[in-house]
Amino acid sequence: MTLSLITEKEGVYTLTMNAPEKLNAMSYELLGEFRRSLDVVKADKHARAVILTGAGRGFSVGAELGAMESRMADKSFGAGVAQFMHSVCSPVIEAVRTMQVPVVGAVNGPAVGGGFGLAMACHIVIAARSAYFNLPFVPKLGLIPDMGATWFLPRFIGRSRALSLCLLGERLSGEDAAGMGLIYRCVDDADLMQEAQVLAARMAQLPEGVFAELCDAFDLAEGNTLTQQLAVEADRQGVLIERPAFKEGVAKFLKAKATKSG
Repeated sequence: MTLSLITEKEGVYTLTMNAPEKLNAMSYELLGEFRRSLDVVKADKHARAVILTGAGRGFSVGAELGAMESRMADKSFGAGVAQFMHSVCSPVIEAVRTMQVPVVGAVNGPAVGGGFGLAMACHIVIAARSAYFNLPFVPKLGLIPDMGATWFLPRFIGRSRALSLCLLGERLSGEDAAGMGLIYRCVDDADLMQEAQVLAARMAQLPEGVFAELCDAFDLAEGNTLTQQLAVEADRQGVLIERPAFKEGVAKFLKAKATKSG
């Protein structure tokens, strides 16, 4: 198995890419198992959060470049790569990004190439201090970044920084990634999985459905004017405020206020 799926308590799943000898390079087998595992989570109505990480020393170094050498002379090589990305790689990124529960990325080592894009697809990302992020496509391979990196980067850190990272191909440490707002937090290596579990447990306690509502609102905001987005917020609040979570939240607030004043 190149990917292990572990169900933990309170509806939190842990997905671990399990090809440590290849630093979890993205083979057809690994990505296929990854997609099937995501389908398992989606089918579980009790799922509340997902942790995504890699086994061994790396999160993922992206494509297996060594495995491509024997096929590079084939006239259909480029078309085959494009088809693989259309049919396997892109659906994985979309599946992660559109999960109805939060995905916490726990980057335990190098997140390189496609591994960078996969990390960015997660909704909350934390990294070990020994981890790093790298996009070698442009300066070393004459390619553009893929697995969603060209979509994520400008939105997360702005066009200027995104272009610099891509054009220079320099390694970005976990601490620097957190400092520029690319990821949520950088933590000590020994604390990475514990921190990821704490975050996932917090996400698992969110009122049902509100995560998807928030993601939808953010997605709409990217194409809306302020006036349009204010209308979206007003309309959705009118619906959400009728749900049990709001009434329960108000009751807890009033109880805590009464206890404090008493």
